[in-house]
Parts: sequence; C-alpha cells; structure tokens
Amino acid sequence: MAIFSAWVKDKETKQQLRIDKEYPTKAKFIYDLKANGYAVNPDKVKISKVFDYILDNTNCTPEEWKYINKIPAYNESISDIINTGIQKTFERQEANFYKKYPKN
Repeated sequence: MAIFSAWVKDKETKQQLRIDKEYPTKAKFIYDLKANGYAVNPDKVKISKVFDYILDNTNCTPEEWKYINKIPAYNESISDIINTGIQKTFERQEANFYKKYPKN
C-alpha cells in the first residue's frame, strides 16, 4: 500500500483541498474520493512524494501534473520529462489514427 495525495474540489462548498490517504491503488483512492463528493482530476493524484516534489519544484502547470510520475534523477530535467511525455502521446495518437485510417 502506498500513500497517495490528491488535489480535489468539494462539490458542495467549491473549496479546494489536499487529501492524503493510504490505499492499495490509485484507482481505488480516486473512486473513494468521488464517492465522498469530491471532484477529482486524475492527473493531480500522485504518490505523496511525487506530489510534494511537483508542488515544491515546479510551476504546477497542467503538463507537469500530467507527465511527472516519478521524482526525476539528478541528471534529468523537468522539461525533458515533459517533452518525452508529449512525444509519446503524439506517437500513440498517430498510431491510433493509422489503425483507423490505414495508408493505401
């Protein structure tokens, strides 16, 4: 089991808050948060150490939340991680496009 952290919004009060809990999987944590009346962006649910790293060392842009899933090594830059994530997303979208519309 791991400690997960999430940045959520209470649907009733519209208040944003951080929640930390120990769960076996990220999916179960998100499911319970939604069941308890919170709006959850899955990109903003991370293992607690990664969550703290993003808050302390980045500008908290949507790309950083989406592509940083582990604490970078000392020789790895945040921009390299984001660019690699964007490239992989593009390649996956391109592959799906060519499955749907094969080249003749």
